[in-house]
Amino acid sequence: VFRGVSEGDVTRYAFAKREPLRLELEAFRDAVNGRESHVVTMAQGLQTLMVVEAALHATAHAQAVTL
Repeated sequence: VFRGVSEGDVTRYAFAKREPLRLELEAFRDAVNGRESHVVTMAQGLQTLMVVEAALHATAHAQAVTL
């Protein structure tokens, strides 16, 4: 810890934390009722990982990548 060092003004945002099992149950209920889901799919997660890995590769090798 550095004494006397400041990072400047800090803005804090409050987000309501909901109980995870309740959210899972509500998502299941909504899926059964045919409602839109805001749950990330496996395909979306995989695509995100591909983007992150490409960014890491581009940074490590100082070259652009194409997805």
